Amino acid sequence: LGDHKKALELNEKVYALRCKIPGSEHPSTLTTLNNLASTYGKLGDHKKEAELEAKVYALRCKILGSEHPDTLTTLNNLAVTYYQFGNHEKAVEMFEKVYTTECKILGEEHPRTLNTLNNLAYTYDELGDHQKAVETFEKVYALRCKILGEQHPDTITTLSNLDYIYSKLGDHKKEAELKEKLYALRCKILGEEHPDTLTTLNNLATSYYQLGNLEKATETFEKVYALRCKILGEEHPYTLTTLNNLAWTEDKLDNHERAFKLQEKLYTLRCKVLGENDPLTLKSKDRLEEYRKKLDF
Repeated sequence: LGDHKKALELNEKVYALRCKIPGSEHPSTLTTLNNLASTYGKLGDHKKEAELEAKVYALRCKILGSEHPDTLTTLNNLAVTYYQFGNHEKAVEMFEKVYTTECKILGEEHPRTLNTLNNLAYTYDELGDHQKAVETFEKVYALRCKILGEQHPDTITTLSNLDYIYSKLGDHKKEAELKEKLYALRCKILGEEHPDTLTTLNNLATSYYQLGNLEKATETFEKVYALRCKILGEEHPYTLTTLNNLAWTEDKLDNHERAFKLQEKLYTLRCKVLGENDPLTLKSKDRLEEYRKKLDF
């Protein structure tokens, strides 16, 4: 029912009783303690959640052994909790431990092992170690291609993560290469008019712009704009943003007349949709004046 405070009270009571009757090391008591930790997490108290999960982990190591699946699940949950309240150093330490043990017991190609490796890559990224993150995502991607195939949703998600990390590293050439691959796959699986496919194409245009390939960026933004007009309508916020990007790239190509006409259209639409005093409309007005001066010059 979503009443987490009431659930907390009941779990606390059940836990106290089970500690007394079956004992603190009984499986049902540990399950209750784990539920209690989860309830604290739902209430946003991740510090308390981590404290209780650490207790469950210590007890399960003692009773079941450090390599038991339930023990590993608890350690993984503890790593996720550390991640959630921003202790990424501790989260990495835990995820690395889980990953090493799962490789030993389940093998590196097991779905559970791969999920842990994926979580580890995310955590390296949060720590700012983008190089380590990219190396880890590369490994996850290669294994998921092998096991699931390159068209599986999990594999495609990993490919998307990989191109995002290359962007953070400033390697826009590699980023564009991966986005081209991602776009081709999404066209094949979802169709070129699917929102995710269009977002990928838009991001690809941005990558071309960052590489300085303005002709390719303009061509790609033109395609995104045409498709968004068709699917979303010319007044949709995404369509208007694409029109703005298109005007911007045309201006950078010194196609000032075309840039002016596009920005003029954008200003008219924003006045209609957002109103004359909206910040985005005012920004379009300023840019329109900027382009007008270039034409006069």
